[in-house]
Amino acid sequence: MRVLSFGVLIMCSACFPMRAIVRRPQGGTVVDARTGAPIQGARVVVESWQVQAPPGNMAYRWLLHTVETKTDAMGRWRVDEEKDWKWAVLAADGLPVFTDSGCVEAAGYEPAVVNPWRSETAALPQAVRDDIVQTRIPAVFRLASGQGRVVGGDRVSPCGVFLKGSGQTE
Repeated sequence: MRVLSFGVLIMCSACFPMRAIVRRPQGGTVVDARTGAPIQGARVVVESWQVQAPPGNMAYRWLLHTVETKTDAMGRWRVDEEKDWKWAVLAADGLPVFTDSGCVEAAGYEPAVVNPWRSETAALPQAVRDDIVQTRIPAVFRLASGQGRVVGGDRVSPCGVFLKGSGQTE
């Protein structure tokens, strides 16, 4: 009887559980910007975020998953699909919305950052500011020589993206 009551309650509220794809499988290559040679052992971090619906109001977000991998001898990297159980509402903006951020670091190179919240680069080293911050994860990362390093902290993700509730605004 309790299961039936719970089912009726869920149907009446228009809420339902769904197995959402938080991150699609992704992969690419990391190469030297000058020579085009693959960079082995580069650290690639992909962060999966849930953003508040409706899409476009991306100021409110929650970091769900962070996955880290290294490039192989050919500079290739890959991360698998990630799914989570989420609650959804039958409404125009009731389905969860997800996006990714990421970064790449390799010894002797400036880091590359993919940040969908481009205006929030204050937590990033100067070398990573607007000129190399991108808004989607590319198939090929071209790293320039340098000594930069992406730094995370208690108010930012490992790739330097401000966390929800950090007090930062767009």
